[in-house]
Amino acid sequence: MLPEFLIIGAQKGGTTTLFSLLSQHPELIGGTKKELRFFHRDYTKGISWYESRFPESAAGGHAFEASPGYLTYPEVPARVRKVLPDARFIVLLRDPAERAFSRYRSCRVKGWETLPFKEALEAEQEDLESLRCRLHRPVTAAMRALGGLGRRLEHRWLRARFGPALFVRDYLGRGLYAEHLGRWFRYFPRNRFLILESEEFFADTPGVLEKVCAFLKIAPEHEFTVRRLNRTPLEEEMPENARRWLLEYFRPRNLALEALTGQRFSWTARGR
Repeated sequence: MLPEFLIIGAQKGGTTTLFSLLSQHPELIGGTKKELRFFHRDYTKGISWYESRFPESAAGGHAFEASPGYLTYPEVPARVRKVLPDARFIVLLRDPAERAFSRYRSCRVKGWETLPFKEALEAEQEDLESLRCRLHRPVTAAMRALGGLGRRLEHRWLRARFGPALFVRDYLGRGLYAEHLGRWFRYFPRNRFLILESEEFFADTPGVLEKVCAFLKIAPEHEFTVRRLNRTPLEEEMPENARRWLLEYFRPRNLALEALTGQRFSWTARGR
């Protein structure tokens, strides 16, 4: 059994909560865990391994999974097209500035990030990971040739060499929604995607679930037990200088998103 639809993103956009809610529906069967990450991390394990991640009880139901990394990894759309050519997709998009700060807070809680937020944004812009790849390409290429095990070895080696923060500064990059969705639209038509605002999902979860049920053509009458999951416990206000900077940074990128999707987003109005 392979999934019929995927929740592909965005990270820190509510995908954990949506996966949990949809798993309650009697017509839907989620994968054995949230974030299987098959198409960008475990693809070398093969289709049989991926099929085994969906319970036998999925027979007669609609199988699905949620891996927010799928939105951003460049190799994923082509792989999904090969394995799941008829798939549909749900995308939760959060204000990219708020998403960036939420991710930053999460990394702070985990001990991965030590810089103040604005400095962390500047560090990401320096593209340190890209520089690392150029300087150490022979070593990392050899490790990647080993498949999934090699990638894990590569990450451990690079963490020891450069520190863990190098891998978590994706505050800006994951918010380039037009760029990421543009890759997906080259492989799948626009009508295969239900694109939702995370802010609407957080504010009116039952209303958004009705839209999801209509998109999936499943009974909307199911009573979901709503509880927001995966919230970062560290509460702090975004620094105003960082907010202004992010507003300017994302303004043209958000307008590009609207042009690409033919859809308006409440948070783009603040950057006009």
